[in-house]
Amino acid sequence: MAVLAFSSGCAHRQAADLRDTAAAEQAVERSCSIGRTVRQAKGRVGIRAIDVRGKSVQFSAFVNAEQQGTFRLEATNPLGGTEATIEYRDGRFVVSRPGKGTELDRQATHWNGIPLRFALELFLGRVPCPEPASLDRGSFRLTAPGTVEWELSGAERWHWEFRDENGSTWVDRLVWQSLAPGAREREGEVEFLFRDPDSKSGTPSVWEVKSRQGEVKVRWRDRESS
Repeated sequence: MAVLAFSSGCAHRQAADLRDTAAAEQAVERSCSIGRTVRQAKGRVGIRAIDVRGKSVQFSAFVNAEQQGTFRLEATNPLGGTEATIEYRDGRFVVSRPGKGTELDRQATHWNGIPLRFALELFLGRVPCPEPASLDRGSFRLTAPGTVEWELSGAERWHWEFRDENGSTWVDRLVWQSLAPGAREREGEVEFLFRDPDSKSGTPSVWEVKSRQGEVKVRWRDRESS
């Protein structure tokens, strides 16, 4: 598979100026609106994945994600041939290889550290968010400059870190944590990083997910959305 170079952004990032909880709620609403009109996203990406044992792999892939609840990822070699296909549909996670057939076919909740309920959102160019119906039942608070926390008691906690991006508020880092009994022992918290908003769609060109089960970093090379 093709090896790709990933750079880590180390430049100083100016925290967004959120003066009160009303401004915080507006920032969250804008973040949650990113990519919400996208029904399908497809194109070439570079992926770096690290599993729970620390084993790392980098490769190119063609991705096709649809809001109906499916995504298909074809990992390719330097000549453009398909090395493996990963597909998520109707709650099933299927991995196959040319000439070898299906290697894995099972119900799944995670892919290399990404809760699959978030993976589709990410490939569509969206920022994971609480269910809209839940927002009014939880509470917002500012915890630091540019930092917002929302909690639904006994259910989940979301933590956003916003920065200034060319005069606009951009979500730089997001942390989700389940507050259900035993959830922390099962998966812990999930951290998301977002970089390089697309000048046309406003969706992140680079995103990264980290959890106890692994890490995945995705950089779009070219993308078509509708």
